[in-house]
Amino acid sequence: MPRIEQRYIDAVFYLYASEQDAQEDARGGGTGFMVSVHEYGAMVSTIYAITNAHVINGGASVIRLNQSDGQADTIATDPQTWFRHPDGDDVALLPLAIRRSDYAVNAIPSEWLVDPPRQRNHSMESLAAGDEIFYIGRSTSLKSSQKDSVRPTVRFGNLMATWTERVRDRPLGINQESFLVEARTRVGWSGAPVFQYVPYEYSWRGHMDGLRARSRHWESREGRLVSNPVVARGEDVLQVLGVSWGYLPHRGSVYDASGQALPQYVDENTGIMCVVPASKINDLLYHQDVVVLREHQTAERSAEGDGETTAAVATTEPSEESGGAPPFTREEFIGALREVSPPKPST
Repeated sequence: MPRIEQRYIDAVFYLYASEQDAQEDARGGGTGFMVSVHEYGAMVSTIYAITNAHVINGGASVIRLNQSDGQADTIATDPQTWFRHPDGDDVALLPLAIRRSDYAVNAIPSEWLVDPPRQRNHSMESLAAGDEIFYIGRSTSLKSSQKDSVRPTVRFGNLMATWTERVRDRPLGINQESFLVEARTRVGWSGAPVFQYVPYEYSWRGHMDGLRARSRHWESREGRLVSNPVVARGEDVLQVLGVSWGYLPHRGSVYDASGQALPQYVDENTGIMCVVPASKINDLLYHQDVVVLREHQTAERSAEGDGETTAAVATTEPSEESGGAPPFTREEFIGALREVSPPKPST
């Protein structure tokens, strides 16, 4: 595993139930991260906050992230304005309004999301059992060191299998499709991005470079043609496997002082982390309502010449400009936008 660059860590933020909890770094809440979408032909990109739906549903919708001066800032959002997955998967998304020059943040390109159905030109690497992974999130036990700034930590593991399993997601009451990773997760890590590391020699580019090298470099040895596969080593590959949402539990027995088994049980952490596939993030990024909103905001920002900021974050507090009126809900905004948007020409 190579050294983890700061730009990956800077994509992560924390989530809390209130601004006071965020300022005090209270124990509850979760983790989130930023993903950017750049539309072809546009001069601007849109940044989205990504986390688990169960984190937002649980009321942890106040974002805490670092400013350019290194101090933490909070952004209060309305849980009702977060987009949820249409099939109920444990992932949520919100367009995030920040100016990059004001914050020490980075966004992960959407092209890094592992999504076989949407693969083009072999841009994504294949999965293999045992692949190294790392994930970045919030260690709630490090409260004292995170009082003034957001300091995500990194943990490591290995992919257990290339296929997904259905695991019971109790907060949502669904059987969540999940990658299984040999890694421990704890309170506060829900919503953390999980990266897959692919060494160059096992990557698609490494494979193709090897084939080209073999076709170009042939030597004659003792009357026989043999290949000379020596080729310069390229870059390793990182891609986003998905979002950590919990662990696979084991039901442990409970005994009294005499050793007699009791009817109660406890959930033991098996050390197997469950990861919502990154394809579920893409389902949201390219959902019709999200695309319509992105196209509208991209057109507005391109006309204004602003390629740095993103879409506005809806908050629970009405602005002074609105005369005290509550903000649009997501459904009301999408409906109003469709009414004023010209229809697309038929093909």
